[in-house]
Amino acid sequence: MAAREQGIGLLVIRADAGPVIGTGHVLRGLALAAAWQARGGAVLLLSHAMPGELARRVREAGVEVADPGARHPAAGDLAATVRCARDRRAAALVLDGYFLDPGYQRGAGAAGCPVLVLDDHRHHPHYDADLLLNQNHGAEGLDYVTNEGCRLLLGAPYTLLRPEFLAARPRERDRPHGGPFHLLVTLGGSDVATLVPRLLEGISDPELDVTIAAGSSSANLAALEAWAAGSPLRPRVVSAAADMPRLMNRADLALSGAGTTAWELAYLGVPALLVELADNQAPIAEALSDSGAAIALGPVAGCNRWHIASLVGALRGTSERLHQMSRAGRDLIDGRGALRVVDALLDARRHGGRGMRPPQEVTA
Repeated sequence: MAAREQGIGLLVIRADAGPVIGTGHVLRGLALAAAWQARGGAVLLLSHAMPGELARRVREAGVEVADPGARHPAAGDLAATVRCARDRRAAALVLDGYFLDPGYQRGAGAAGCPVLVLDDHRHHPHYDADLLLNQNHGAEGLDYVTNEGCRLLLGAPYTLLRPEFLAARPRERDRPHGGPFHLLVTLGGSDVATLVPRLLEGISDPELDVTIAAGSSSANLAALEAWAAGSPLRPRVVSAAADMPRLMNRADLALSGAGTTAWELAYLGVPALLVELADNQAPIAEALSDSGAAIALGPVAGCNRWHIASLVGALRGTSERLHQMSRAGRDLIDGRGALRVVDALLDARRHGGRGMRPPQEVTA
């Protein structure tokens, strides 16, 4: 069913997902979508070649899904996005993706509504938007170059969390003596069949309770399950978990990629060992490490299995350190980030801005 433009109007989000780029951009779009819906609006996600399971999940969240037919810089992406926002009289347009460069951002101003750009590590020389969001702790210190009048939304107060995480109650990580130690491994939509065995092969403790959460777009899932069946760790593999907050709240420690999942773990107070699955995850890993909520392991290609095994063993034996890490994560994120972003979008809508200029033709 098509989204209905009612209440505060329609929010259009342009974001992609897949085995290479992961699912984080779309998932944090869902967090923003839920906050927009809570204010009475409807949401449309424009995503090119999105995996079917993820598309189903998006639709179940009440979000309409459409394919722009191309991915920038291929011709047609920008034109389709702007045309959709105009035709549907969108109240706001959100751009989330590293391939959506300054030229795309500038062209999106023809949509006739405020434009919000999401960023993680200031990888573009210039940003062109009504609002620029970087939800990472420490983003306040980045020297962004933007168009005149662009409003910056920076730091942990703007962290985007989906409703299922907000509904889950963060808990203290105080473990009873002698109880099982639960390790959650979650590397999103990466090549888990290759990465997980390599990261865990230094751990030989059969008493460790290991759960591997594999994303819906994870490559070679069957190979991972075959490895798990023969591993002395006897890990449990969960694909496209229906209740990820429950898995997180069960964990005493997580081994995770340093993307969107890292913020969810911090909010729920789950201490984490963070590996960088892409260059853009370095600022997130460093920020959470600096806050005390996690330990940054660096780029995944350089992670040492024996170092990981040593850290897991040390943390298992020090409940006080786990408690401190848990508290640091919960103190960092209050869960109201998405609502703050929606309020900023509505404020931009009321006051006009770059994205409110008269429509013009876009052909790129």
